[in-house]
Amino acid sequence: MASATATSSYAASAGATSSNYPAISSTNNNVVPKFSEYRSRVMLGDLPQDFLRIQFTQAQIYNPAVQGMRQVYSPVQLQQQLYHNPNFLGYFTLTIAEAKLVKNAGLLGLIKMDPYVSFRIGHVAYDTPIASGGGKNPQWKASYRINLFKGMDRIHLEVYDQRNFTEDSFIGESEIVIPHEVMEGETRQHWYPLMGRQASANENQGDILVIMSFLSVRAANHPAMASSTETPVVNPNENANIPTGHAATSLPNQSAMMTEQQQQQQQQQHQQPIGEHSPSAVPKPPPPPYSLEDVRTIEEMFPTVDRRIITDLLDKHHGNKDLVVNHLLQNIA
Repeated sequence: MASATATSSYAASAGATSSNYPAISSTNNNVVPKFSEYRSRVMLGDLPQDFLRIQFTQAQIYNPAVQGMRQVYSPVQLQQQLYHNPNFLGYFTLTIAEAKLVKNAGLLGLIKMDPYVSFRIGHVAYDTPIASGGGKNPQWKASYRINLFKGMDRIHLEVYDQRNFTEDSFIGESEIVIPHEVMEGETRQHWYPLMGRQASANENQGDILVIMSFLSVRAANHPAMASSTETPVVNPNENANIPTGHAATSLPNQSAMMTEQQQQQQQQQHQQPIGEHSPSAVPKPPPPPYSLEDVRTIEEMFPTVDRRIITDLLDKHHGNKDLVVNHLLQNIA
């Protein structure tokens, strides 16, 4: 009797509880979708090109012109900007040739070092290639052409030994002031000492050979341009040079006299026998665009190279010593 009463009361309470919630129907949005509905959402066939790709709006697309970012310039435009920059001095060529180190900083002193040079001039920094197995006598022969501006008057060099599993080991450093002779156009090579950083190791760690040259912006832009466009003309009656711009007004009959002189010279040349020419008629070869001092300087840098090879390279590069030095460094092991 008691159990029947409890059962009826539980059923009544369950019915009351179920009546408080909405009935489950297919039209209710909160109802979990059936398998058929999941099946209808599956994408079958070829995937579209924009599948799993982020679609940017027009406002999100990068536009350097609108956002004021840096504009891309052509090499000609960059050169023009350099020439118009009052702080631009010219082109500085730096060659890191080789080094002679005092001790082997390799692992336990048994493995040969793999040295390289890290140098900085102004805000410009470079790392040379690694001289694998160079030991105490590494050779790099690496040349760099740097745009030199005012205030870039010294070079800071640091030599490191490359390590594979630990931090690169510091060997020595050097602070080099660009010589005044280099800024005047000379090519200089010199051995500079490498010093340690610590107080106990603040001693000479070796020497490094550096070659420097400089080409001013004026020489690079106008190598052989004359300062005036007027050509002097000799007056046969007076020992004076008169510019061609004023010849027509000062000497009205000068063109006629010059024509007569040319005719007389042609007649004299026809009267001379074949094989004999006037010394003035034979054009003299232009002088070479370099001096003997330039040849000697390159010979001191490369004593094993024949002088004829050096002169041929100077003729080929129109006297540009920097190009000759770079050519020899790249082709001589």
